[in-house]
Amino acid sequence: MNYAALRRSAPTAAVDASSTGPRTAKEALESYIQRILDEIDAEHRDPDEWEIAHLTRAIRYTLKGWYAAALYMTECSLDEVRPAKPWMSVPEGDETPNGLHKALDRLKSSPPVA
Repeated sequence: MNYAALRRSAPTAAVDASSTGPRTAKEALESYIQRILDEIDAEHRDPDEWEIAHLTRAIRYTLKGWYAAALYMTECSLDEVRPAKPWMSVPEGDETPNGLHKALDRLKSSPPVA
């Protein structure tokens, strides 16, 4: 995975909902999370525990309208140097790679939160 390229493509400006609006921030985060999952899929592997823990939170924070926190969690999922275990547990129901894809689908079908 090209971590540096993914980090450079982070939608930092779009996530500033005060200037772009919640719909733009939400859509930018959805697209960014999708790109990360696509990169993982291209490597023919499942997301690891670190990626699942952080991307799940990014999706949940986006659903709540916490766009800056969601971006931070998404960027944390790209950390190349990781502890053996994430510092936080994987939320219930999203502990599988398929659960992560389903959570992203739910996010895409939900309205933005101001």
